[in-house]
Amino acid sequence: MASGVKDLARCKIPENRFLRMAAEAVRRINEQCDQTSLTYARKAMNRCGLSLDITGEWHEKQLNRDLQIIIEKHHQHFEGLAVSDLDPHDDDALLRD
Repeated sequence: MASGVKDLARCKIPENRFLRMAAEAVRRINEQCDQTSLTYARKAMNRCGLSLDITGEWHEKQLNRDLQIIIEKHHQHFEGLAVSDLDPHDDDALLRD
């Protein structure tokens, strides 16, 4: 049994009710907009460079320079190679050479 399922099994809330509550919370958050009717999720993606360009494509060069440097230093992991020896408590591990 997957870890998340075990955690749900320990909950007193039935799984389908929990999932409905989570989906409703996500829906409500996604509906939140600023005064210009731009959703906060879209606004955050734009600020990070994660939104699509005018052609509907996403490119690494859209990211801010700091994120581009991290990708350059760790390109094999950006492409999907797992980081097996990463300490989950070391927030700066990926920023080091």
